[in-house]
Amino acid sequence: NSLVPSLFIQSLSLLAPWTVLEYEKREKARLDFTHVLGFSSDTTEEGEMTDSKVSDPESILKVQMERRQSDDDAKNPFLKHTKEDIKMYQYWYSKATIDALTAEVKDYATRVAFLSTPSVYFSLGECDLRRRSRLFEFDRKFEKAPGFVFYDYKHPEKIPKEYLHAFDYVVIDPPSVREDVLLLYAKAARSLLHQSSSVPKCGTFCCSRKEIITGRGGGPLPRRILISSLAGEKHAKVMYRYFRVSPCVFLPTIPNLIYQYHLYTNYESERLSLPNPDQPEPDPNKTSARSRLADFMVQRSGKKN
Repeated sequence: NSLVPSLFIQSLSLLAPWTVLEYEKREKARLDFTHVLGFSSDTTEEGEMTDSKVSDPESILKVQMERRQSDDDAKNPFLKHTKEDIKMYQYWYSKATIDALTAEVKDYATRVAFLSTPSVYFSLGECDLRRRSRLFEFDRKFEKAPGFVFYDYKHPEKIPKEYLHAFDYVVIDPPSVREDVLLLYAKAARSLLHQSSSVPKCGTFCCSRKEIITGRGGGPLPRRILISSLAGEKHAKVMYRYFRVSPCVFLPTIPNLIYQYHLYTNYESERLSLPNPDQPEPDPNKTSARSRLADFMVQRSGKKN
């Protein structure tokens, strides 16, 4: 193998001396670049660089996480074949987070309205729950899929009549954390969830423990909400005001989003009350004065403003 580069250089020297110098300069630059990345200059039999000599533990962890994320994405057909459209504010959850969310709706829902959450909807796979559910989505690249309903969040009043008050669970991932956007999603969720005496006059939601117990006992089904949005104590109060939801311990992993997000629900979830194994702590690279998590929790048993 070591003869190949020398023979190649000798053949170049027959053409022009400067060609050899240019090749050597580029090869040195490549080696310097791989050293900066923390990789060795070793190559496999197929000619691919290996990472047998990573420079420090942090780099090792980063490489392992990136590889794991890539491997996980390959195992989820939606993540493997569907690219994010940043212009449409599409940032997919990680496979582990999607797995947790799909398990959650399978445990609690009978018919789900997925608002702007195609990654969760399609990751349900072929099952009765998905056939009973609908994807309310603006991106028409999904329109050929059964269950697609065109949805412009700016016009919740245009939701087709056949879907009004037809669902017992909504999953929401708004494209913005602005209050005017959240209000429009709250109106849509209120229109989609089945009618219940627990709806306060202000038009937001409540799913009391008593109602949940009644639903499980054969009475009215609870109206459950799961929504992802910005973390932080101030924002948690906004979320409670519009949706009557509280933050969960489980932190969603959204690899390409620069902010730390949270999951919020209006019911107690055993699964979401535990840390996310993929992200047990807030990502320090995604926190800021706006989304700091040190004091974000609004206790369910405490006073909510």
